[in-house]
Amino acid sequence: MIYRSIPLMFLALIPWIIARGQVNAEKAEQAQEIFHEGIQKGLEGEFQAAIEHFSRAIEMKPLFAEAFLYRGIALSELKRFPEAIKDFSISLELNPELADQGLYFRGLARSAAGDHELAIDDYSKALNINPDYLTYYQRGKSCFAIGRYEAAVQDFSIALRIRPRFADAVLYRAKAYYHSGEGLLALEDLNQASILLSGSAEVHYYRGLVNRVLQNEAAAKEDFDIALRLNPHISIPGNENKASSYQPAPPVPEAAPQPEKAPASQGRRMPGQLTAGYYNHLFSPIDRMQGFGVQVTSLTGTGNLEDLMKTYQQKYQQPVYLLIQAEGNQNLYKIIIGQTTQRRQAEALRDELRSSGFPDCFIVSF
Repeated sequence: MIYRSIPLMFLALIPWIIARGQVNAEKAEQAQEIFHEGIQKGLEGEFQAAIEHFSRAIEMKPLFAEAFLYRGIALSELKRFPEAIKDFSISLELNPELADQGLYFRGLARSAAGDHELAIDDYSKALNINPDYLTYYQRGKSCFAIGRYEAAVQDFSIALRIRPRFADAVLYRAKAYYHSGEGLLALEDLNQASILLSGSAEVHYYRGLVNRVLQNEAAAKEDFDIALRLNPHISIPGNENKASSYQPAPPVPEAAPQPEKAPASQGRRMPGQLTAGYYNHLFSPIDRMQGFGVQVTSLTGTGNLEDLMKTYQQKYQQPVYLLIQAEGNQNLYKIIIGQTTQRRQAEALRDELRSSGFPDCFIVSF
């Protein structure tokens, strides 16, 4: 008799199950709204407020992988690296589609915390998914930090093949060459860096060191003098009024998590099913594009492309486009902001974007 009563009990529970499902759906929608508010707070530089929003979203939706990922980014901005690493690890467990972003940002946090071996491991795994120039650059910096200069040179060189005028990679490769005893190669890079990083005391300091090694004393003195004018606190080796060793501060690194690598949350559409080509922010195909735009990021996952594109369009009041390109057996999803008819207009937009969160964005032609 007990078995015959089970269907009746189940039928009695159906209204409760439906009501529970509606509550969960409402909570998920509220969590998504709070998550978007957190993204906006992060874009405005209010990282503690962003953390609070992401935490509320997680309370309402405990398996919210993107919220863990973004909270990790905000925690990293506040230099709370152990907490950030934990959040990145959780996001990787919850959503493997976020792997390249999660690994990249966890690598940044581990590197900032001084754990370069684990950072290199994260960067290497991320590169297997998405061979991005920033990831090569960051892995090179971690190799440099632990004295693996040849490996660092190789990573900086790959980054520069992808992005030829990447100024900080040129400088770091010069430093790696210098520490490897490759003075002439270091000098070549430093000459280029002096153009790309005009006014950098660090460039002139290192070029002074290299010229001294190459016995170009007059050139070395000139560079050291310029370095001192740019930064009076620099200690020049051999200057009797200064300390004999100087460790220049590294250039402002891309290590600070930038929206260029911003991951994606789940949207209503399915961009992962789209084919190669251009699309607007509603993922409607565009047959023909003309002029110039500014590419701000390239992703391998499609998680929250819709959310990112909507956020960028609202923030910058510019049209936002998606370019899908096949690379081997996977697609790259490139977000492009703006469409101008003249290059100088695109350059003005690029400069604006670089000053507001996208230091490595660049102009593309349609």
